[in-house]
Amino acid sequence: MVISTHRQRGRLRFPARLGFTAGAAVAAVLLSGTANAATGWVVVPGVDPSATSNLLTAVSARTAADAWAVGSFANPADDAGRDGLAERWDGQRWQRLPVPSALHFDEKLLAVGASGADDAWAVGATNKISFASTNPLVEHWNGTSWSTVPTPVGSGGSKSIMDGVVAFSPTNAWAVGRSRGARALVEHWDGTTWSIVPVPDPTPPAKATLASSTLTGISALSPTDIWAVGSYSLGGIALTGLTLTMHYDGTAWSVVPSPNIPGGTTFNPERTVLNAVAAAGHDDVWAVGNIFTTDGTNGAAKTEVMHWNGVTWRFVPDAAPASTTLLSSVTAASPSDVWAVGVNSTEHWNGTTWTSVALPSTVSASAFLTGTSAAPGGVWAVGTNGSASLLLHTTP
Repeated sequence: MVISTHRQRGRLRFPARLGFTAGAAVAAVLLSGTANAATGWVVVPGVDPSATSNLLTAVSARTAADAWAVGSFANPADDAGRDGLAERWDGQRWQRLPVPSALHFDEKLLAVGASGADDAWAVGATNKISFASTNPLVEHWNGTSWSTVPTPVGSGGSKSIMDGVVAFSPTNAWAVGRSRGARALVEHWDGTTWSIVPVPDPTPPAKATLASSTLTGISALSPTDIWAVGSYSLGGIALTGLTLTMHYDGTAWSVVPSPNIPGGTTFNPERTVLNAVAAAGHDDVWAVGNIFTTDGTNGAAKTEVMHWNGVTWRFVPDAAPASTTLLSSVTAASPSDVWAVGVNSTEHWNGTTWTSVALPSTVSASAFLTGTSAAPGGVWAVGTNGSASLLLHTTP
């Protein structure tokens, strides 16, 4: 069994009430085994430690009785900062398992992945409260407790963050995000240390230069077949957001060309970004994201879905309601059972078309789903519903 996961940040824009700056994407998980193609969602109680703000950003289900959800909550005992939140599903209920926190620092967990019951990774970002600069945050579960594991920081003045993680074994895990040098960041765990793995830059169009790049999601079929997605921006012309897809073949990472949607104006171009990826097969990979202009004056923000057929990426029409401005996560249980979630929206791919799936009536219109994961027995989705976290599970 291989678990692959992603979480969001990068270019996806959260509602201001969530306490995040530009960022997104979230978790995508593929497991061998089949989740039931479901007809609806049910709300499952979680554990909210805060009376004011609880947010789950990613979920990773290894089996029907072993899943993790991670995020953050407002902790009044920590200068009203945010602490990391981790909850585990045992087949019957969700239970909170504390993660380390540092006084006067924000900790936000943005992705989670596990190779076994005693080997799980959660990644995200940490920063001193009220300070803009962020550094990667990596936590490890050893079967008994969570502990913080050092990771290379690198040099530069950009915000650095980890947005996605996939674990194959206690000696083989990958994490992706953005470096302090404003470039796509890939790190590998060899059982002893995390190390930065060089990756190529995307090639900018003529008369443009590369300003920045970021990876916001990762999904794997095997240790020699891994996908990561995100976006990059240009300098030399008006800054833009362009899709970025990368593949690892067991030896090296390479940039794989992906399409974009032009639009907007010279000084306010349309941005096409990817927030999550899920691989159902070598020639069957899905990526989701959003399209927007910086100030929103050249058309409303909207969702986007792309598919890899083994040769090329292409856009596929989805079924998101007009009110849905982004898709933050995608998961594949099988080639005919794929789910995508976003702003108050879930969609299902049955092998032929995408259809919108209604949320329970108790979920508010402002709810934001940020992570999803398939496992035998059903699909999980997590996010926020007002000040409370939100956990959903499909019903047969």
